[in-house]
Amino acid sequence: MNKLMMTGAILLLTASLAMPAFSQEVETETTEAVNVTSITTDEVSDEVGVEVVAETEGEAENYVNLDVLLAGSTKSLDALSEDIQALVFDMDYLEREELYKKNLTKVGLPIFLNWIPGFGTGSKKQGDILSKNISLGVDIGVTTLLVSGGVVLTIGLLGDMLVAIFTFGEGDMDAMKAFTDTGLGLMIGAVALWGANRIFGTVMPIVYAKQRNAKLKTVLGLDEKVEEVSLVPVINPVQEKYGLALALKF
Repeated sequence: MNKLMMTGAILLLTASLAMPAFSQEVETETTEAVNVTSITTDEVSDEVGVEVVAETEGEAENYVNLDVLLAGSTKSLDALSEDIQALVFDMDYLEREELYKKNLTKVGLPIFLNWIPGFGTGSKKQGDILSKNISLGVDIGVTTLLVSGGVVLTIGLLGDMLVAIFTFGEGDMDAMKAFTDTGLGLMIGAVALWGANRIFGTVMPIVYAKQRNAKLKTVLGLDEKVEEVSLVPVINPVQEKYGLALALKF
């Protein structure tokens, strides 16, 4: 009986000594597993973060390039259509809408410039080359008629005055009437043409702006607000899984 008790005590003592070592080993393995999981999760987060940053920087660069292209190019939107669509492909709706608002064709200043100084200056500023050429040609014609009419009218008036002086008022006062009438006719025509060109210079910037803004809206893909599709990175550190989720925005 004493031997049996001693044997039991020895076994109990051995077990109690072995338990801390076993517990420490299990704890170490658990800690290592957690560390490995943490490292894996961190690496995935870093990779996804780098991809997101690169994508964001690319979109920002496209935004700047497109803004410069729209603001500085002298080409028509039809000629720039392919370049615009290539840059706008990865932009979301709000970025495209902001670009649209920044590059809207204005009408106030062009109308003012078409009045003063004229010669199609306002239409040229808008980029409307056809209207600029028409206004320029008409204003050149107005200037020509005005100067010519002034010269002819002056000749007629001076002629009448000279006749009156040298004939002591007894000469033919109607001798220069043809010059006077012609000069007045040319000047009246110049004024009428000037007025018509100012009406043209007021209407065309409005028409051109409306057409260009509608075309800009089309090439930027803003005709109607369609759903936005994006991929969102998803990380599950507990199950050590990661992936991409498809997000739809209406």
